[in-house]
Amino acid sequence: MQPKARMTFRFDPPAAPPKEDKHFSAPSPAAKEERKEPSVTLSALERYEGGPLQDDPYTLEELIRSYETQSSFSPAVGRSKKRSGEPDGPLPEPDANEPPAQEETFGWTLPETALPVRKGQAPFRESGPSRWRAWTSVAGAIVTGALFGYLVLLLFAGEPMFPSNAGNAPAPAAAPSQGAEAPASGALAGEMGTGGAALGEPAAVLSLPKEEYYFLQYGVFRTEEGLDAALAALSARGLPAAPGRLDGYRAYAGAALSREMAELLAGQMPDVEVYIRPLTVGAVRAQMPEEAGAFVVGSHQLARQLLRMSVLALQDDRPQPFEEEELAALQESHRRWMQTVEAAQLLPGNGRQTGAAMIRAMNEAMAHVEDYGASRSRFHLWGIQRNMMELILQDQAWRASLEGA
Repeated sequence: MQPKARMTFRFDPPAAPPKEDKHFSAPSPAAKEERKEPSVTLSALERYEGGPLQDDPYTLEELIRSYETQSSFSPAVGRSKKRSGEPDGPLPEPDANEPPAQEETFGWTLPETALPVRKGQAPFRESGPSRWRAWTSVAGAIVTGALFGYLVLLLFAGEPMFPSNAGNAPAPAAAPSQGAEAPASGALAGEMGTGGAALGEPAAVLSLPKEEYYFLQYGVFRTEEGLDAALAALSARGLPAAPGRLDGYRAYAGAALSREMAELLAGQMPDVEVYIRPLTVGAVRAQMPEEAGAFVVGSHQLARQLLRMSVLALQDDRPQPFEEEELAALQESHRRWMQTVEAAQLLPGNGRQTGAAMIRAMNEAMAHVEDYGASRSRFHLWGIQRNMMELILQDQAWRASLEGA
């Protein structure tokens, strides 16, 4: 029997890397392939099985390297781990009887059956929605949309959601419009037709009452050019100016409800010579909707209130605010008048243009009232005078055209 062999290992320190030579060129891949050393197998151990290994360090080193090369193959990963200094060689073929390698995920291996399956329990299987559930969802969406549309139609139609027997009862008669009330300036008389009339259908013959005012006349002229020059002169003095063309070319500088109030108004124009002239808006009888007649009568009611308030406010050297009760009454009259403005376009003759001019003049006058409450400026009081003269003269010309027709 051979004596036990002793193995002596010597570990030399790693050699220092050679210095980089600028003139050195890296070998080509073909040269590396020629210099590749043959792979080491276990035949070296068989060749030196009967002798000591410490006497042949080169053979011992080949034996160690061949062992590390064979053990470096990891079946779990499925690839060889190449270390520095090892020779290149073919990888060993995996055994066909070994189980397939499992994929490594973040350092741990997920088994094939991660969740245990109890006896009699089918494994989970992902599938799409059933046809019954899909048809149920579609039908529910259609019913919801139809119900929502029905509710929206009822909301806009103003009808009850569930009809009742009360819907078969005759509808009560509509209350008369507040705008059709007879104002203080005159009564609105009419003869109604046989059937009811909707807005826009002239079914009544109305009598518009006479309206009387007192205007401050600045001059009478033969031509349009003379009238325009007079109006410009009044405007340059900061006074109201309105043209009258019904019987000649007349320039007006103010309006009042009585002669006494007209004299008070003329006292605010010391440097201007004016003449107090009564002006009458004649009564007229014409076929028109009741709302249209209420618009004309309500316009004169507002004009009377505005003329009185402006004349009295102009008497103070330092204008004072309007009285609260008087201002509240004016606002109420304006609210009722606003309910009839849509019927202004139904006035007969050239009443459509006349109604538009009267509405514009009234809106400007009410704007002056609001601005006067904030600034207390006499400019706004003169503005009210000018707007009301324009409204009255427009109505006078329109009524005269109806009498001529």
